[in-house]
Amino acid sequence: MQKSLKLFLKHGIREMSNLKLVEWLGISTKTVYKYFKNREELLEQVLHLYHKEQYEMLENLSVEQNAACLFFDVWQIAVETEYKIKKVYYDDLH
Repeated sequence: MQKSLKLFLKHGIREMSNLKLVEWLGISTKTVYKYFKNREELLEQVLHLYHKEQYEMLENLSVEQNAACLFFDVWQIAVETEYKIKKVYYDDLH
């Protein structure tokens, strides 16, 4: 699921056909369908994973620092994360 997440974020949702997905992951189509009903279900699970990781990362920030420093840390993480995601991913989500 981690690799799938990276591929969806890098190439967008529409670009990730089942054929490309299994090719890039190095697995068979059968393996995907063993765990997920379809590509959309895989995407849904991947998005849950992504948001869970983001939430956990925010929870692990130190609340001991002042509000300005905490805000800067959150902003920096958001910018770094956004930089890694292609615009087409957001277009596809829309």
